[in-house]
Amino acid sequence: MTGVPIVGGDTCFPQDLEALAAAAHPAFAGGRALAWPPEDDEDGVTVLVGTAERDPDALAAAVRAAGTAVADAFPGAVRVYAVPYEGLPRTTGGASGRRACPAGTVAGLPLLAGWPAPPRQPEALPLLRQVLADLLEMEPHTIDPDVPVSDYGIDSISGGLLVAEVRRRCGVAPHTEFFFGRLTLGEMAGELRAALS
Repeated sequence: MTGVPIVGGDTCFPQDLEALAAAAHPAFAGGRALAWPPEDDEDGVTVLVGTAERDPDALAAAVRAAGTAVADAFPGAVRVYAVPYEGLPRTTGGASGRRACPAGTVAGLPLLAGWPAPPRQPEALPLLRQVLADLLEMEPHTIDPDVPVSDYGIDSISGGLLVAEVRRRCGVAPHTEFFFGRLTLGEMAGELRAALS
């Protein structure tokens, strides 16, 4: 892990993503953020933001705002977590920093809130149905969740657009192959639920 997210050959500097996250909501005002590519997703980024806020509603709004801000600038999967100021990983010298994050994970950290919040499967199905309907210029209710998505004529271009839109809305980027084969929309909702859990 280099500590620098690289997507499609483009380098995304962590400090730019950290600045976007920290400036996205008043709950993060004056807070320090850390961004790094998670070990298990070379095309993604994890962002930690320190905060003194403890109200659950304010924290949910803050991580949602930060996640949206980072996702607008970063083409990969995005996960944002709020932690207490004192909970930011620190080096042996006491300074907070990306290199202090063990194996690039958030395991064991005092997380206050996260984005995206894992949706329940019933919520994943309407989301996928709407995304597919928008792309195909159809009414969502006309898309059968038990029919393979490939039957709707999804090709590599439209599949890529679907992946990008799901990433924008959920912060998780399923592989393009996710939209091919004989998976139905209902089965895809289960795959998306698993990816977000």
